[in-house]
Amino acid sequence: MTGQDVDWGNQRVRLISKGTRQASWVAVSGDALRWLARYLAHERPTLEPTGPLWLTHRHPLRPLGYQALRAVLLRINEQLGANWTLHDFRHTCGTRLAADPSISVVDVQAHSGTDTLSTTETYLAARPEDVIRRVQAHQQASPVTTAPNAVGWTYEADDLAALLGPNTP
Repeated sequence: MTGQDVDWGNQRVRLISKGTRQASWVAVSGDALRWLARYLAHERPTLEPTGPLWLTHRHPLRPLGYQALRAVLLRINEQLGANWTLHDFRHTCGTRLAADPSISVVDVQAHSGTDTLSTTETYLAARPEDVIRRVQAHQQASPVTTAPNAVGWTYEADDLAALLGPNTP
């Protein structure tokens, strides 16, 4: 990435696709831009628009490419006892976008750059804590009521009291 690959005003960055090598703009959070601004102010105060956005810390300084970034992540994994990959960040982004009901699956596909909706489906995994929260909200919003003419059987109050205690309604 170069300085020209950041569109600060529209909160987006230009990325090069791994497969097609095509450049495309994707949305980026305000937080990410604030962290990028801090990095640039500290590490790259004289960044030329066509100069590399990221540099290695080790000398000789050179653009931070895929292999160098992967090596950084491997060192972090070793220190933390983790096993993250660069693809994990992409998957996390796709999963979070897919979990937002205001973002369509087609938008997730376009943002993640996947070729087909079937590939995008990998991001549609529901997190158990989110499912529980949504089901509980649904249950509270639509309480189950018994239809006035429902046919069926009921428990005897004495049986419920024996099973669940004397204060059972």
